[in-house]
Amino acid sequence: MDLGELTADDVCVEAVHGPVAHEGEFTERVHVVELAPVGDGTFAGQIAIGIAGSYGVSTRVSPVHPDLASRFDLGRVGPGGRSHR
Repeated sequence: MDLGELTADDVCVEAVHGPVAHEGEFTERVHVVELAPVGDGTFAGQIAIGIAGSYGVSTRVSPVHPDLASRFDLGRVGPGGRSHR
């Protein structure tokens, strides 16, 4: 992926995988595997698929920064750098 001015240390890239329904949504608890940077915007990892049938794999990219309370609590940055929730 093109990270622009960011580095691989600025993001966490994960593969999210699990069984899917006919319309492609995950149907059960998903499995998450963190992917490792291998250079040039490429991340790699291994997943194990232990069942037959429709199965989905997606990626999730989230920021990594010491000032974030969590990777999932991003808030928003407005004009002048003010934080909005």
